[in-house]
Amino acid sequence: MAGQIIVEEKRHAGLIAKKVQGSLLDLQDFLKIYKQMGIKPVKGRPVNLLEVGCGRGIHSVNFAQMGFTVTGIDLSRSAIKQAKARAVADQVKINFIVRDATRTGLAGASFDLIVAIDFLHHFYYSSLQRPLDEIKRLLKKNGTLILFEPNNLHPYTFLSFCLPHFLQQNHFLSKIKYFGQVVTVNERALNPFNLLKSLQPDFQLVALKFVPYTNFLASRSPLGWPMLKCLRQAADRVGAVFPPPYRHDHFLMRLKKIG
Repeated sequence: MAGQIIVEEKRHAGLIAKKVQGSLLDLQDFLKIYKQMGIKPVKGRPVNLLEVGCGRGIHSVNFAQMGFTVTGIDLSRSAIKQAKARAVADQVKINFIVRDATRTGLAGASFDLIVAIDFLHHFYYSSLQRPLDEIKRLLKKNGTLILFEPNNLHPYTFLSFCLPHFLQQNHFLSKIKYFGQVVTVNERALNPFNLLKSLQPDFQLVALKFVPYTNFLASRSPLGWPMLKCLRQAADRVGAVFPPPYRHDHFLMRLKKIG
């Protein structure tokens, strides 16, 4: 990534690490999400799992508690510091390290499962191939890749990413911090079908699901402001008359490495 992009992502990650303490969801909530991803507790042989863009380690700790041998990488030192403290508090062993996901320095073909949750949309479309190439290098043949990202086919998600960029680029409207604090200049909601094309022919699609993740979070989150809820409800009504890809704000993609 370009230097200014890295600086912006580090700033954003540090801000989130300071402002959001703990988790908005409990383990049972996450287990429901993991079940949709096809992630189940490990039985038998060790399974090496890499979480790319692990942030404060919430998912990585949960994966370790499910029996995976976990490595978590993130660009933010403050986030990794919190992740390490979380692992100690929960008494699990996880290899948390500060790394640029486009050049991790980790050994190739060393992971059975790679998970990226709300991570890839932090890259410009033109630079998205770089983390994808690194993920391909790190994943074993026949290994599993799980991606969970905001769906730009959903009206609410599309607007929630486009509007902040519009506000940030306008001198007067940029004073409105309501949206600008939650989206960086690098973030773009992703089109799942375009992303799939970027992954082929090295990956085979196993499953593609569309899930109402933001609505689930908003019901539990102090960030679920009335204005956003109204926008979300309106978008849901519009999306309900369209096919599944347009109905839900996130998509879940499970793939197998074949190349």
